[in-house]
Amino acid sequence: MSPVWRFAGFAWFALALTGCGQKFEEVEVEIGYKGRARLNPFLAAWRLLESREWTVEEHHGIAVLPGPGEVIVVSAGNDQGGLAAQELATWIEEGGHVVYLLAGAERFAPELDREPKDDEEKPEAGEKSGRRDENLKKPLPKEETGEEEEEFSFPLLDEFGIRVAPRVVMTRSCVIEKRNFSIEMPEGLGVRIPKGKRHSPGMIRSGERGPAGLASLPFGEGRLTMVADARIWRNRHIGKADHAALFWEVMRLHGKASGAWFLGDTRISFFGLLWHHGWMPLTGLGIFIVSWLWRSIPRFGPLLPDPAPASRDFSVHLAQAGAFLWSWAGAESLVTPIRQSILHRLSRHRGGAVPSEPGVEDLDTLVRATGLSPERVQYALSGAIPRKKRRFVELISTLQKIDSACP
Repeated sequence: MSPVWRFAGFAWFALALTGCGQKFEEVEVEIGYKGRARLNPFLAAWRLLESREWTVEEHHGIAVLPGPGEVIVVSAGNDQGGLAAQELATWIEEGGHVVYLLAGAERFAPELDREPKDDEEKPEAGEKSGRRDENLKKPLPKEETGEEEEEFSFPLLDEFGIRVAPRVVMTRSCVIEKRNFSIEMPEGLGVRIPKGKRHSPGMIRSGERGPAGLASLPFGEGRLTMVADARIWRNRHIGKADHAALFWEVMRLHGKASGAWFLGDTRISFFGLLWHHGWMPLTGLGIFIVSWLWRSIPRFGPLLPDPAPASRDFSVHLAQAGAFLWSWAGAESLVTPIRQSILHRLSRHRGGAVPSEPGVEDLDTLVRATGLSPERVQYALSGAIPRKKRRFVELISTLQKIDSACP
């Protein structure tokens, strides 16, 4: 073995020995979701419905409500206003099914997708948590008049006499059609079922005491399902416990549904609203701007100046006039005037009317004057006009020679 290879082997062995004593620590870095999952926190729930051949649509308002075969999933805040709440309540009583999400449905809320820490202190039963609860809605802003701030309202629940109250314990289970579903819903908001509905047939509620984390009640011909914390169905948490199975059973609670409407935030972007209602003038404005830029911006260098005026040769004008007559009026318009001029001059020379073609005396006169053969003179004055350009030029040359020599 050569000394170079021997030295390389010893160097590699020394590096291997020095690296054996190093310790590596595995670090997990959370980068979050990508693509549509980053924008839609309930994309996994959508995919679950679509895998069961459901049609899933997203809407930003309740101006037009679907038929009874669709389930409306609406978050608190989209029913703000008495008119919207009344329309939803009427739609429910006529046979519709609404899944109402009290909290946890915010689209851009990364704190709702974080994993709870194990060392986080949990409050005892009947004791409020010291940490900030993401489920609690912020109070509506009021003017600084010294009045107390009002809590966030739920107009749709008010239509049915349902009240919202704090839920100080976790929701861990719910029974639907004799099947127990395991849930991991943290404490937060809850709903109080009215006394007249607590023992009604078809009522479903979660297993904790006091305000319920999940409750479903029939109203008229339809049904209203309330979920206190929608984070159990977000992309990060729907795979835990029985959250996915619970979501599927809740969507099928009423009737034979085959589709779902997810009502997103009613606040849409200004540009989206402008394009939705004014795409035609915007398109015209865009075309005008592009045309103006195309006209104003220099392309491939500055524009060349106009050429200086120059005198034109008369022969060029004649060539252009002849080309125009040849293409539009035909060869007859060029030959007939010269023949008529020659015959008119011959008749004036010998006296009498203008003949349609030259006589014997006229031919003799023209043969003596031009030196051409009688056949060529006869053909030039009364023969057929050729269509080929070369023979046509020869005919015009002969007529010009005869016209120059004609007395």
